[in-house]
Amino acid sequence: MLENYSPQAVKLIEFAESLAESDNKKIIGTEHLLLAMFETEDTICHFLLTEEQITKEELLEEMDLIYNESYQLEHSKFTQKFNDIVSKAKDTLKLFKTKYIYDEHLFYTLLNDNESNATKIIINLGLSPIELIEDIFDIFNIKKEEKNEFDFLTNLTTLDVVHPYIERNNQLEKLNIILNKKQKNNPMLIGNAGVGKTALIEGYAKKYPDVSIYRFELGSVVAGTKYRGELEEKIVKAINYIKEQNAILFIDEIHNIVGAGSNEGTMDISNILKPYISRSDFHCIGATTLDEYYRYIDKDKALVRRFHNIFIDEPRIEEVIDMLEKIKGVYESYHNIKYDSNLIEYVVEKCDKFIVNRTFPDKAIDVLDELGSIVKINNTADDYFEIVDEIIRDFSGIKFEKNIDTISLNYEQIKPYYEKYLKIKEPKSLICSISQKELVIDLLINDLENISSFKKENYLEIDLETYIDSTSLNLLIGSNKGYVGYESGGILSEHLIKFPFSLVYFKNLDKAHLVISNFINKLLKTPYFIDSKGRKISLTNTIIVVEKNKNSNNIVGLFSEKAKDNKNNLFDLVI
Repeated sequence: MLENYSPQAVKLIEFAESLAESDNKKIIGTEHLLLAMFETEDTICHFLLTEEQITKEELLEEMDLIYNESYQLEHSKFTQKFNDIVSKAKDTLKLFKTKYIYDEHLFYTLLNDNESNATKIIINLGLSPIELIEDIFDIFNIKKEEKNEFDFLTNLTTLDVVHPYIERNNQLEKLNIILNKKQKNNPMLIGNAGVGKTALIEGYAKKYPDVSIYRFELGSVVAGTKYRGELEEKIVKAINYIKEQNAILFIDEIHNIVGAGSNEGTMDISNILKPYISRSDFHCIGATTLDEYYRYIDKDKALVRRFHNIFIDEPRIEEVIDMLEKIKGVYESYHNIKYDSNLIEYVVEKCDKFIVNRTFPDKAIDVLDELGSIVKINNTADDYFEIVDEIIRDFSGIKFEKNIDTISLNYEQIKPYYEKYLKIKEPKSLICSISQKELVIDLLINDLENISSFKKENYLEIDLETYIDSTSLNLLIGSNKGYVGYESGGILSEHLIKFPFSLVYFKNLDKAHLVISNFINKLLKTPYFIDSKGRKISLTNTIIVVEKNKNSNNIVGLFSEKAKDNKNNLFDLVI
């Protein structure tokens, strides 16, 4: 936390701690940092406050009035506001044009935070933080930052991030290498939503603060451009501004610039940007998903040539746990909660098993954050593991009283049909006569509705009677790139992406082409498949029902963790 801090700044923090201890205060707040700077004669704080004839006695009197006993509830010996000031002081390095943090950085950061106790004390003493900041500017010959006239540009270098970026696979180094190339020096980040594309850019902005990165807000730039040529003028001015700052343009969801803002006789944003992106003196970073990249960007070959693709993969389980361990402190301080290692591992395990339509690390961070929010709002001391179960159940729609690993139909209702047609008593997989398929489906749906938030939208019925040639597979998993239907995807793949907890019923398998039969038989043996767009579609929480003719068995398969471990018993549906 004290990286880039000068020895003088470190001593001030240590002095603040000793002042609190000498006053029998267990928690160190921003008021102690103010007092430490005031009592150190060679600081700008001491100079300005004594110039205003402020005495130590007056300062101590205001401190006694403002000290908050609720500090005792904090887990850290420093208040959250104290930590915020120490952290935010790093953002002023560029303003003061120094490599290390000194007392003026700390005092300036304090004055800019109206919620800190230190600033409240200064105001109670009859001083103006704004006037003190102006004095600092005059003493250090700092020019006031001009207001950014481009409201659609956000400076990520000075923006406060939710939590620190945790690097993996040398992604920052790879990004930096591409940005420093002479040609094709515009990185294109491609990855599923939630894998950390935007976080990577924020991490780069914090690691290399000498270069500003401006995020392009597409909605704001298009808003209000009614007349022909107005959009082009706004963007060209913004680009020239970024070039003057020697900064980098970042466009999140960059696929949206294709066709955006175009009217009759005008260019879209992508065509406005192309000439600038091709030059070595202007850098642009784009971010999009693999699906949208091939749907929009890949068609524009001129745009593709100007970017260097970086594929951001979903982190492994071990990496996610390591990430959460490193960023948990931010959420612990915010929610006033403690996350132990067992809880973090439990969150990651449950997210991996049940929330299959979202990606790591986003889904695990979301659960951790919601857990903290629930504990803080309800001021509860309940079992955190039980609260996590409730959150996962809400996200996935699966109830934990009877989770999907132990779904059981009403055996007494269906028992006569087993005995009559199959002569078996306790089948491990659901097998029934074709004449009773409607009853079985109804029982399944009824049972799923009882144990979960299963709705009719989660049910998919596919009649394979018309799937009579090999190309019919495209209807299930999507067409190959370049063929009709590629953008739309397949019936099965798109449904499972939208509803990962599903009941899929295949009718008339015997009438389908051999390619279709082989594909469905493979589904019953593997808990996932790859669609035409290269997406891995999970079947972990999917129930598959297959209808065959009267002389063959119908099969219901449920993929579960037990099924993965036991290759001889792929289906773990308890009857």
